[in-house]
Amino acid sequence: MEIKNKHIKEAETILIDGKSFDELERVPFIKNLETRDLLAVPGSGKTTALQAKLYCIAKQMPFNDNSGVLVLSHTNKAVEEIEKKLRNHCPQLFQHPNFIGTVQSFVNDFLAKPYYCSHNGHKVEMIDTNYYNLRLKTLALTTWCAIKETKQLFRTPNIDWLYNFDILVNHTGNYIYNRESQERVVISKPRGKTKPCNYKDWSDSKKKRIEENIIQLKTKLLSDGILSFEDCYFYAVKFIERYPEAKIILQKRFRYIFIDEAQDLERYQLDIIESIFNTEDSSCVIQRIGDINQSIYNNGKTIKVECDWKPRNPMPINSSLRLPPNIADIVDSFTLQKDFVQTDSIALKFKVEGKGQIKDVILPHLILFDNDTTNLLKHKFEELIKQHNLFDGLDGKNTKKGFKIIGWSGTWKDEDSKGRLRLENIFPNEYRLVTESKKNKVNLCEYLTCNPENKTLRKYFCNIIEALCGILRIAQCMNTATRKGKEIQKHYTSQSLWKYLIEESRKTNGKLSEQDLLVFKSQLYTWSFSIATNENIEKIYNQIKSFIDVSFSNWFGFSIGDDVSAFLGDKYENAISTDTSRKTDTSSIIPIDVCSIHSVKGQTHCATMYVETSYHSYETEKKQVIDALKKESHSLLTSKNTKRSIEAFKMMYVGFSRPTHLLCFAVHKNNLDDECRNFFEDDRNGWKLIDLTSP
Repeated sequence: MEIKNKHIKEAETILIDGKSFDELERVPFIKNLETRDLLAVPGSGKTTALQAKLYCIAKQMPFNDNSGVLVLSHTNKAVEEIEKKLRNHCPQLFQHPNFIGTVQSFVNDFLAKPYYCSHNGHKVEMIDTNYYNLRLKTLALTTWCAIKETKQLFRTPNIDWLYNFDILVNHTGNYIYNRESQERVVISKPRGKTKPCNYKDWSDSKKKRIEENIIQLKTKLLSDGILSFEDCYFYAVKFIERYPEAKIILQKRFRYIFIDEAQDLERYQLDIIESIFNTEDSSCVIQRIGDINQSIYNNGKTIKVECDWKPRNPMPINSSLRLPPNIADIVDSFTLQKDFVQTDSIALKFKVEGKGQIKDVILPHLILFDNDTTNLLKHKFEELIKQHNLFDGLDGKNTKKGFKIIGWSGTWKDEDSKGRLRLENIFPNEYRLVTESKKNKVNLCEYLTCNPENKTLRKYFCNIIEALCGILRIAQCMNTATRKGKEIQKHYTSQSLWKYLIEESRKTNGKLSEQDLLVFKSQLYTWSFSIATNENIEKIYNQIKSFIDVSFSNWFGFSIGDDVSAFLGDKYENAISTDTSRKTDTSSIIPIDVCSIHSVKGQTHCATMYVETSYHSYETEKKQVIDALKKESHSLLTSKNTKRSIEAFKMMYVGFSRPTHLLCFAVHKNNLDDECRNFFEDDRNGWKLIDLTSP
């Protein structure tokens, strides 16, 4: 098969408003159908180029051998973006034999579930790590088969390894056990009569009893069909080992395999795809797409220092359509590896080249602050946005891209900050609101809290729907869905809830009428508006409670039991105090979000302020970071003891590569000596320095 020029032209009309893909980098990738990888810089439009390739392939479906394409990504968001752009134009891409989803969903559906069913005689009940952890803890604390030491462990807070360590049990009871991280676990013995005991100090026989007991509990969960996401990879490997012919079947079904954001995948995820499709006799084409410098996700809470994905015979896209040249030069200074070799021994240079077009180039700003001037940072950022005429109203193009303040470390756990700063110290109000909104909500009041930083009705609309889904989960109301001709039971999501309501309203004897649905939609708007404007939310709370008690419970056929009553509560209590004494005209207020670097990966902003925070140390306390800011050469990957510097480079690479117009880097003044300060004060070096600590 060859990609046709006419299909590329059609894709240009659909995906990039009729502009043209460049002939030097993007068209060669779109046309290439060999097993090789794509290395692409931030803002290069690599996902758009992949979408164009998929469109062109779809236009030649069905293939003569009835095979299809497999498109995998790390997150559901990336999958949804592909579907949003292409479903209406090439629906055949989303039908059998093709599959577009996450690596996890592919492993679940094609490998883990078939193996589980064949060896247990029944279906998987649920695959969800959080639910799995909750059930495991409940078993450990309540079941008769849990020994007292196991109960003691599960009563100890902050011991994630109890849930996530690799005790993976198959149908025969064999398991793999990884003791990593147990050395750090301190267990407080009951009744407080003895001193705290570290797990590593317990006798080997006691450890062995605990291991065997937890294996027993996990085996019970697995036999009930409750799996964690990690369990599925274990079952997937066992499936391939037990049924090697499955590889041939999958190879025949999927001729082309595309993996987006490959740098975010773990070694075991990459390995299982390779073991299936990249065998000696395979004719499959595998292309992995990503940027090794952006591999900041990891299974644990640390940053992935070394990317598990090793690009194979890579093609480059070095030109960034997002970044102007001056910001791209700074981002390029934080690349960890610039030299690659293709299969034919041709040297490949990875370089971030800014092709972003803006009318007036803005120098990046280095802003100095100290512990006493943190309150000036957001105000200064607002000043710079206005000074350079970047704010264009709440509906403007720049504002839709966003103005973000980002940082590496957000909160302190049980650590002593010793005067060091993280986002919660620097922006106590803004970041508190963000973290509060992300916490698991445990009652109706928390879903109805007004956040003054949020100015859209949609957020509150979605919050109410999420609360209703939560009630259905508590009430054990399940949604019946059909998959591959078979009925399955799943918890309601906002999408399936709406689908149910619409279908019922159209039935002759449905649980609600079309008029009921119209009234409900009108109520949702009224409730959302009242919450957004912080007007008499207690009244809204009572109205929603009444609606749930009278109408909603009838629509879904559940009674208001103790658990649902506990969720609803007795009276409205505002979870976050807000200023209701004055109303402001939001049309002139610049919406600035304060968030983590992890949360903005993949985003494009108009303006970004990166604020250094203390994670072991501040970013600029590392010499290599200062060298990179000065665009001086570094050999980070070949140096010793540079783990923290590599982490900082990756975070700054991701953070600095977000804005199209204005980049600000806020640095703690104590970390810059006079020589460095003199460098950044000279505009000829590409920076503009602002000192908030000066009188």
